[in-house]
Amino acid sequence: MRSPEQTRWLARFAVFTALLTSIPYLVAFARAGTEWEFTGFLIAVDDGNSYIAKMLSGTLGAWSFRTPYSTYPQGGLLGLFLPYLVLGKLAGGPELHLQLVVLFHLFRIVGTLLYVFAVYDFLAVFLARPGQRRLGTVLAVFGGGLGWLLVVVGQGSLFGDLPLDFYSPEAFGFLAVFGLPHLSAGRALTLWGFAALLDRDREPGLRTGLKAGLLWLAAGLFNPLAPAIALLVSGLYLISRFIRPGVDSRTGSIRMFAAAGILPLPLVVYTTAAALIDPFFREWSAQNTILSPHPLHYLAAYGLYLPWAIRGGRRLIATGAVQARLPVIWVLVVPLLVYLPVNLQRRLTEGAFIALLVLFVRGLDLERAGLRPALKQATVMLAAVPTTLLLLAGAGRAAWFPGSPVFRSAGEAAAFAYLADHAPAGSVVLAPVAVGNALPAFAPVRVVIGHGPETIGFDRIRPDVEAFFERRLSEDAGGRLMDEHGVDYVFWPASGGTAIDGFELVYDLEGVLIYQRGLP
Repeated sequence: MRSPEQTRWLARFAVFTALLTSIPYLVAFARAGTEWEFTGFLIAVDDGNSYIAKMLSGTLGAWSFRTPYSTYPQGGLLGLFLPYLVLGKLAGGPELHLQLVVLFHLFRIVGTLLYVFAVYDFLAVFLARPGQRRLGTVLAVFGGGLGWLLVVVGQGSLFGDLPLDFYSPEAFGFLAVFGLPHLSAGRALTLWGFAALLDRDREPGLRTGLKAGLLWLAAGLFNPLAPAIALLVSGLYLISRFIRPGVDSRTGSIRMFAAAGILPLPLVVYTTAAALIDPFFREWSAQNTILSPHPLHYLAAYGLYLPWAIRGGRRLIATGAVQARLPVIWVLVVPLLVYLPVNLQRRLTEGAFIALLVLFVRGLDLERAGLRPALKQATVMLAAVPTTLLLLAGAGRAAWFPGSPVFRSAGEAAAFAYLADHAPAGSVVLAPVAVGNALPAFAPVRVVIGHGPETIGFDRIRPDVEAFFERRLSEDAGGRLMDEHGVDYVFWPASGGTAIDGFELVYDLEGVLIYQRGLP
């Protein structure tokens, strides 16, 4: 249990984090002016637009996920991106895009608050001293790896990849807090599930397991990978309890873990089956490739923490407490997970950084250190936070100097509004890739191409679309492209368009032309 003093510190830190991460977005809104419209995102703009598009489909009544970024036939997937569909139902009326963006950032703030409290509660299971928990919580939010050092020495593209802490929200915590609230919320629920299972004040049994299972089921609605990882780690932990029971092993363990697993398991099975059976989801999963970089990138990411984590793991195990094994098991299994022969390798680090912090902080042993604890903490922070500072600086620059893709021009925004008002919902629009990514966030239309993973056949379609807008595609090939995708509108983001067989010009304003098929 947290003391009132600990809860007050947590509340202050969580509010500080929410305010700090909101400042760049407020700057961007203020800088938009009359010439630009802010998309709402400073990082991962392509994905951000897709979240707003999902919210917009929720506004229109959808309860199952169908992407607007593909013309591939879809039956809809239950549970996937459900938080965004539900959020969309809170919006309506004028300035719809702005409403959706504001709702997204409210979700981001709530996700941040949940994440901060859940991290502290998880750390509290293993770290007795409030100072240790505070250090771990701060690092869980603002800590990164030594990727910044690779940039400083001119190795920012080592083996063809950026350092993990600059782009992987699963590897650390800041990117999720800054722009991916479903990950923050899902991670929080996962950690609370583990904290419930490991609570020393509760007798292992059915009620404790059901509480953890409900939390993991809820986590799966935010991030489908979260319950799968939770089940794997908890299953390995359960096995360890029976291989070597430990001093506080109890007979209710099997019942507790069975109850914890039975609730989220159907969601894991459904998601896995959909990825194998559903035609659309199967194609999406096949091209949604998120592979791990060279192992040296993981060493750069976590090398700062590993020496102390090894010592901390030994000390935890030496206590004889069975609960101490879980973070050790979680950290040890990650090197195997991230190189499994699956498309989502890098995402399998989800949540493991918090387990690593348990071992790291325990290994620091601040009270026994030769240096004063405050000085030692400051040294750790100086090494761990530069990447976060660089990310904030980059976001601040993007906010201060309007430009695509963070902002869309006023001309494009006006054309988006025209389609929102005049195109029937679900109409198919052919547009350049960058425009196709933003358009479904502003208007309830589908696009031929616009999002790497969600546009089925992205690599096959892209050359033809680029050739079409560069006037390099023959008339016959252009006609086949239109017919294959059932195009209703063509969005031409430049003056001096071209005649398109079977289409008529219906919009010509501020450098944007829109053609509509077969007007009577």
